[in-house]
Amino acid sequence: MNGVFHSFKALAASPDSTAASLPDCTVVWFALMGTAILGLVSTWFFRRRYVHATRMLQEQEDEVRLAKQRLELALEGANLGLWDWDTITNDLYIDERWAAILGYTRDEIPPHVSSWTKLLHPDDIARVERKLNDHLKHPEKSYFTEQRLRKKNGEWKWILDTGRVVGVDDEGNSVRVTGVIMDIDRIKKTQFHLEKLASSDPLTGVYNRRYFFSRLNEHFALLKRNNRSPLAVQCSVAILDIDFFKKINDTMGHIAGDYVLKNFSKTLHDSMRLYDVLARYGGEEFVILFLDCDKTTALSILERIRDKNIATKYSFSDSSIEVRFSAGLSAFSDFEVFPDSVDELIALADDRLYLAKEGGRDRIMYESPVKEKTTTLSADERPQILSYPCLLDRLETHLDMIRRRESAVETNCGSLGMIGFWVESDSPTDVRRKMRETIQQILRESALAALQPFEIAGEDENGNLVCIFPLSDASTAQAELGRIISLSRPIASAACGDNADIEFSRTSIGLDCGDVLSLNAHAILLQAEQTLAGVPEDEDVAS
Repeated sequence: MNGVFHSFKALAASPDSTAASLPDCTVVWFALMGTAILGLVSTWFFRRRYVHATRMLQEQEDEVRLAKQRLELALEGANLGLWDWDTITNDLYIDERWAAILGYTRDEIPPHVSSWTKLLHPDDIARVERKLNDHLKHPEKSYFTEQRLRKKNGEWKWILDTGRVVGVDDEGNSVRVTGVIMDIDRIKKTQFHLEKLASSDPLTGVYNRRYFFSRLNEHFALLKRNNRSPLAVQCSVAILDIDFFKKINDTMGHIAGDYVLKNFSKTLHDSMRLYDVLARYGGEEFVILFLDCDKTTALSILERIRDKNIATKYSFSDSSIEVRFSAGLSAFSDFEVFPDSVDELIALADDRLYLAKEGGRDRIMYESPVKEKTTTLSADERPQILSYPCLLDRLETHLDMIRRRESAVETNCGSLGMIGFWVESDSPTDVRRKMRETIQQILRESALAALQPFEIAGEDENGNLVCIFPLSDASTAQAELGRIISLSRPIASAACGDNADIEFSRTSIGLDCGDVLSLNAHAILLQAEQTLAGVPEDEDVAS
């Protein structure tokens, strides 16, 4: 502006300029007008720049405010608590939601990392610190952990804690970590509940057979790896069966039977060591895995359980129920070499349980000859007749599959067949028992020879042969059962003598989507058995 004024002044002072003839006041006027115009232009220009800068700053502030608002809504909507940790000073910033998740206000929690440590569950401290330190050393990886924090009322709450290093110093050390916590207490409790349902028996509350075999197989693999001889292994298995349980159901009803099962399992549980595994094997059978326990010690525990059970009074609806059990006990030390699988250990205990039943019940069998291992067939090729608990499990699985198809057009989902036999003889008891065992073996071999690979064979509680025909109707099942009997009869007569008085009967139940599916597997087998008991010699019935 001063330059313009001096230019005018020079123009007025120039002798060749026309402005020289102008009066001095005119020159001054032009100078002032120029100055004013330039001032207005400058003011307008700078004001416009100022307005533009102000508008841009306002827009940035609005964007920051909007982003902060969105962050707040997201954190609030997801119920996330924000934390910010300065690793140099150990100052810890937490927001109101972080404190509210645990029932505190922000002012009640000192802003120091030690406050967080004091709230951690003792069992989680080492794991959380290890993961957090690992993240500080490797900030490229996110920090992620589930932990329990103590609420204001003293209860423990599961939370999901995630974070990431957001600041490092010149030497690459992590100096600032920011993250959020989420309340996952309900999710974890639901998860634990589902895991319990998957591993426990719904009636008695003890473990189910799936969980038991999972633990047994894990322990077997560990023992087989760490021991060269089974004689050095201290691990035993016992199968317990309630004596005359069917009589309780038949005389007092299934509610009384359920009552006995629940209270008997409680007696077993209360009499065992904490680290042993008790499971319901199926029906009225229970199985116990004695860990780090030789057969002698396991036998003493079973005797203690037996004494406590005898002393326990089972009262139901003003009636006293006497509960006794038989048991078969096996151990790895019964084998000279490690068995191929745990099935052989279970089979040995099951055989001894059968001997206890045959010997008069209410006893524990722990000695018997070990069966010779088959060498002509592999484990997968060997014929197998399912035990009663395994048969129940397979039948229940098949029923569940049918129930899922109950809206389908076809109702022919399979049949269940049962073959029973009776041996009438004036021979001594041991001879009749030998005849029965022979006929059972003949029936097993004939059934396995006649059945398709997808069909299932097993035995019920009374030794009757049970077959599941997944893709056959009742008539076809009856024909298949008749074929098995026709295969068995001449072999049985030859083995037991032509004068042996043997009666065969058979029955079948169609497993369609009718009323039969309202029953469980045990009830269906019981129904087939009751029908079978009323069938005359060499006749059959289809239900």
